[in-house]
Amino acid sequence: MIKLLLRIPLIALIVFPYAAVGLLFKGKLLAMALTALVLYVYPFIASRFLAPKVLLFWALTAKIVSIPVFVIAFFIPLVASVWLIPVAIMAGIFDYMLVLSTSLCAFAGAKKALKLNLVPAGTFILCVICLALFCVDIVGAAVLLANVIKNERMRKTNV
Repeated sequence: MIKLLLRIPLIALIVFPYAAVGLLFKGKLLAMALTALVLYVYPFIASRFLAPKVLLFWALTAKIVSIPVFVIAFFIPLVASVWLIPVAIMAGIFDYMLVLSTSLCAFAGAKKALKLNLVPAGTFILCVICLALFCVDIVGAAVLLANVIKNERMRKTNV
């Protein structure tokens, strides 16, 4: 039951980008910031109870579902003219906040996977660097998830 309750906020990770856009347009910056703060801290609490595969799965799912929001937030600064520089800066900050919200969930899963020896140290370092960058963050999360699944299967067959 506890594991089910721990997964509910991970589902909120998927909804966050779309809710954040709505809150941003309504001028509810404080609500958006508090929601982001909860989503930034929660994965590290959940990593004590959930398997790394679960955390990495939800992080990858959230990254894939968030692609339309990332694309829109990326093109706003490109389309904005010189007079809309503050809008472009806000869109850039918002876009990076979204990347971090899903990357921290993946980082928590990767950290636990490293602790359980499910991911080699070199792969961990490379993927954590990828998680901090635009576009390649999805690749980093996918590589981590694939390594965890592969190593879990190898452990089950060896036992």
